[in-house]
Amino acid sequence: MSRLNETEATVEQRARAVRYWEQEIRPRIAPKEQAEPKEDPFAALVRLKSEGWGDLAASEAIKATLRNTNKGGAA
Repeated sequence: MSRLNETEATVEQRARAVRYWEQEIRPRIAPKEQAEPKEDPFAALVRLKSEGWGDLAASEAIKATLRNTNKGGAA
């Protein structure tokens, strides 16, 4: 028996893998991607500081990325 990925997949195997991805895996991932974050990133930073995680700081680049993320923009 050959090990996984040592031989090329047949057309039927590829089609079955695509069906599995579209019917089983992708529907589970989509809701996670569309879910609203449970906590504002800035609130999370304040919470982590208050929990004693030390001197946490976010760089200006990270803050800008977080602002864009909150507005639905691409990071």
